[in-house]
Amino acid sequence: QSDTNWWKGTCKGRTGLIPSNYVAEQAESIDNPLHEAAKRGHLSWLRECLDNRALYWACHGGHKDVVDVLLTHANLELNQQNKLGDTALHAAAWKGYADIVEMLLEKG
Repeated sequence: QSDTNWWKGTCKGRTGLIPSNYVAEQAESIDNPLHEAAKRGHLSWLRECLDNRALYWACHGGHKDVVDVLLTHANLELNQQNKLGDTALHAAAWKGYADIVEMLLEKG
């Protein structure tokens, strides 16, 4: 199901959603898509921004400080799987980040 309030846009190889009225207004940039979703009441996009994808990629990249911050998010689903069935724990273990694996296991 498509939401006409948001358009998919790509810039410098990165794809994301853009409020459709920004395109009509020919705005130069969106500072923070998460803030825009909150400001405009776009609950489904806000939920997508807050799911565990950020945790997965932080674990995949070995960014312990980022993982630590994300683990404080109360609604984070640690065992959420991506389309391939992988979790943040899988990413950290596969990449050899034992310290992050330990953090995830301690969290639950």
